Amino acid sequence: MGNAIRIGQCEQQTDLIKAVLPTRTSRSRKLSLPQIGGAHHSLTSGTVDGRTTAGTTVGRFRSGLVIAQVALALVLLFGAGLLVRSLQRLAAVDPGFDPQHIVTAQINLPSTSYPDDARQDVLYHRLLEQLRATPGIEAAGLASFVPFMGAGSATTFTVVGRPRPVVGEEPVADIRVVDPGYFDVLKIPLRRGRAPTAADGAGASPVVVINETMARQLWPDADPIGQRIQVSWWNAQAMPEVIGVAGDVRLTSLDEERRPMIYYPMGQSPTGGSMMLVVRTRDDAAVATTAAIRGTLREIDPTLPLSDVATMYTRLAASMTDRRYPMLLLGLFAGLALTLAAIGLYGVLSFAVGERTKELGVRMALGARPADVVGMVIRGGLSLTLVGLVLGTVVAAAVSRVLGHLLYQVPATDGVTFAAVATLLLVVAGLACLVPARRAARTDPIVALRSE
Repeated sequence: MGNAIRIGQCEQQTDLIKAVLPTRTSRSRKLSLPQIGGAHHSLTSGTVDGRTTAGTTVGRFRSGLVIAQVALALVLLFGAGLLVRSLQRLAAVDPGFDPQHIVTAQINLPSTSYPDDARQDVLYHRLLEQLRATPGIEAAGLASFVPFMGAGSATTFTVVGRPRPVVGEEPVADIRVVDPGYFDVLKIPLRRGRAPTAADGAGASPVVVINETMARQLWPDADPIGQRIQVSWWNAQAMPEVIGVAGDVRLTSLDEERRPMIYYPMGQSPTGGSMMLVVRTRDDAAVATTAAIRGTLREIDPTLPLSDVATMYTRLAASMTDRRYPMLLLGLFAGLALTLAAIGLYGVLSFAVGERTKELGVRMALGARPADVVGMVIRGGLSLTLVGLVLGTVVAAAVSRVLGHLLYQVPATDGVTFAAVATLLLVVAGLACLVPARRAARTDPIVALRSE
């Protein structure tokens, strides 16, 4: 009984095919059905029954638009991916100190109230003593400049006991005036020797701390402790002794080249009436700490303002702004281009499936399986995607070099980023093809053959 029903269905399908075929052959054109599975036939272009599907020109325009959208999405996603990887590499760079729970602020002392270093030092020491006794504050210190605040001061110098270099070719070092607690607040490691103490004041022998880069450049095979240098910045006749070597600290950005650095004790150097306060808290309570600093400063001198208040993380993040904004902008446009490419691919395939309903019915009537039809539709969509990827690769290779100055330890032709972007596009394209493919696979051969 079941066999009789199946035979009847086959006969009905055959009759329908015969009813359709003569209408095409009567125009002296032979019907040539594509191979089942679509191995040699594109879903988005070509002819069916001797006619163009939706017009060859219009179909090619739609396909070209999808290809362009895929190529644009690849270029934008690749650029955004390069900047993301670069920002990740940059964020992993050790700044040379611990930026957690650090609040910084600038204190400017008017010359009318604090005309000399002695009066300035009294205020600074009183402020530090009260802040260190404040609950929630772990340590406090002062410096002429803090990291990621700006380039700061610099000076030429020479090594005592060595020939003086030619004028104009003297080595240059950055200068920082710090109080004894500065290294503890930022947790800058001391590689050799010691940090300045309260004993290194105005009447003591002049001393300095240098960084590792300076020690490595000047004394690669000798101990810098006990050596003397002469600077042109202030009191050139002092010739301070090197008492310690501190770890290198990034000053303006995480990707900058390390430079020589000289730390002068605050008691032995002029401050110019302006210093940066650095405070380490026991938890991430920047607002409460700022209020405590303002309150303490108001108790000491209500006329003094507190300016340029910021956490160290805020300063560090600001140093990466030139990379973060282009990354966000490219990411926004890349997401938009990816969405448009997926919608365009879905639209083109949906239209093509609708236009070729009859052909799909013939395929199904002749024995094509739903999986064959699904594969045909997906291959048609992925073929457009692959053409877009090839075109986008050529453009991306040229455009990515423009981003070279924004990249850090990531090549402009990074293979990992390209593979991730290409995979993402193929996955999105596959999902965009899936709905039209499933609809095509559900085509009823009898309904399709009856429609004209």
